[in-house]
Amino acid sequence: MEPQSAWQDAPSEPWRIIAERKIAEAIAEGRFRDLPGEGQPLVLDDNPFEPPEARLANRILKNAGFAPPWVEIGHDVDHRSLIVEAARQRLRDAVARQRSEIAPNRQRLLALVSAYLDAVEQLNESIDRFNLAVPIASLQKSRLSIRYELNHLARAGLPVPQRADD
Repeated sequence: MEPQSAWQDAPSEPWRIIAERKIAEAIAEGRFRDLPGEGQPLVLDDNPFEPPEARLANRILKNAGFAPPWVEIGHDVDHRSLIVEAARQRLRDAVARQRSEIAPNRQRLLALVSAYLDAVEQLNESIDRFNLAVPIASLQKSRLSIRYELNHLARAGLPVPQRADD
């Protein structure tokens, strides 16, 4: 229970005030003493948002050490995000090296830019799969904009390949 100083006696929350008072009264009267499981951590295995028809399959997967498909896809999104960041860092390093050279290697930069944009596209595909599989809309992830990335690279003076996609 949160401290009373955090309570807001706003008219929009009368249910909260009533509930907190009832809980405080029950504690004072000792109604919560000697309950089964007292002092033990709660077991919160069931996901209230999970469709009932998927519960058994997901429990079997969990007991076998697997996660629901959307969680596995989320791990792939995280992995691909790291790949994009590594490609971005290789670009930064190459640009820093090229600035010190008399004749920058445009083909090398173009290859690094292409590799970076390919990594962004693969990340976006993984994000799309994740967003289709995740059971709660608020967990969906945002895609990276290819157009934004291309504009950002062009503003940095990097060679940008011609692409028809966004």
